[in-house]
Parts: sequence; structure tokens; C-alpha cells
Amino acid sequence: MLQFFKNIFSKPSIDDSMESRVNDVYIQLVSRHSVGFSDLEFTELEKVQILNEVRRRLNENFKNKHSEYMSKITEYNQKIKELKDAESYLN
Repeated sequence: MLQFFKNIFSKPSIDDSMESRVNDVYIQLVSRHSVGFSDLEFTELEKVQILNEVRRRLNENFKNKHSEYMSKITEYNQKIKELKDAESYLN
């Protein structure tokens, strides 16, 4: 009984969450009813094209994040240099 309540109130692990997300995406991709049209079903080639487009978008998103973080690093390095210059001026 105690295990039942632990399972209800426990937070799912990252692995559990990832597995759930993978299952959801897979079901949406292979099930004809999940897309909202009972007569629409993707061919195998279309499924691969969808996955490739998702991969492309993720790659673009990661590149944008990389650029954003590199910009922040440059900004922080400039601020560090200014602080060191100010500190040496005061000493």
C-alpha cells in the first residue's frame, strides 16, 4: 500500500519522462487517428522526412543556443577585463 502512494506522489525520473515523450511522438507518427484525420496515414518515406525535419530544427535550435551562449561569454569576458582594469587602477 505504501509503495502505491510513493508511486502516485513520486516525481518521474528524467529517463521515465524521456521514454514517455518518445512513446508519444512514436504513437503520433505511426497512428492514423492521432493526427486528427482518420483517413490520413503517413508513408514510411513521409515518416522519415518528418523525423529529418525535426532533426534539422533541433540542430538549428542548438546552433542558435550555441551562438547566444558564445555571445554571453564574450560579453562576460569583456566585463571581467573591465573589472580587472578598474581593480588595477585602484591598486
